[in-house]
Amino acid sequence: MPWTNGPLTVYHGTVGPFADDIVRNGINLARCLDKTDFGRGFYTTRIRQQAVEHANQRYADLQDEFLRAQQAFNATFDPECAAVIEFVVRRDGLAALDTLAFVQSTPDWIEFVRHCRLPSRNHKIAPGSYYDVVYGPLLVVGSDLAIPDAEQMSVHSASAVGLLRVAHVTKGGPTL
Repeated sequence: MPWTNGPLTVYHGTVGPFADDIVRNGINLARCLDKTDFGRGFYTTRIRQQAVEHANQRYADLQDEFLRAQQAFNATFDPECAAVIEFVVRRDGLAALDTLAFVQSTPDWIEFVRHCRLPSRNHKIAPGSYYDVVYGPLLVVGSDLAIPDAEQMSVHSASAVGLLRVAHVTKGGPTL
């Protein structure tokens, strides 16, 4: 098959209400979690099954919290279902951004992840300065090892978020 430089497909695993909000309102980087592998950002993967597994785990975790809180406080947030959002990204758009890529789990990658997992740590020297996009392996929590056959692409700027176009949303029951 000849190279066409066609669009890249990436997936984001989440739960139903969050998927609906992303489709309706777009990605809000301010809502993204801090102290993650590549810092505060919106995380995707090219591996659909990895996104499905994350969505199923996220649903299970939030459903447990919901059931406990509902019994104690009459909580109202229901994760509803596992969901995967499929995005299409123009490769030429990504090429124009400030990116950092780790092809494999190297000492530099481990050092970068450790740095980003500290509270409120930006990627670059200038305060509040981030790469637009970071690619690389996933860290096994509590170790210096990468999760085999897993990867991530995180976006950290409005320019990068603007390249993500929702192509499809898949929702399941308790699992996908």
